Amino acid sequence: MSLQEHASTRSFYDRISHVYNLIADAGEHKARERGLEILAVQEGEDVLEIGYGTGHSLTELALPKSSRW
Repeated sequence: MSLQEHASTRSFYDRISHVYNLIADAGEHKARERGLEILAVQEGEDVLEIGYGTGHSLTELALPKSSRW
């Protein structure tokens, strides 16, 4: 990827980042919640999240278990 393409791509995602989760969550909400439920992370466990969009699920995992879903 050229420097110009990289800058253009970065600029695009910077512009849409504030609404991206709202847009993506409309179609992914149920699947994301179900995935988190199946994962069933317990307090004290470590989670490595790789290449999973904007990290929306990670913020959910950071909450105390009693506050999730």
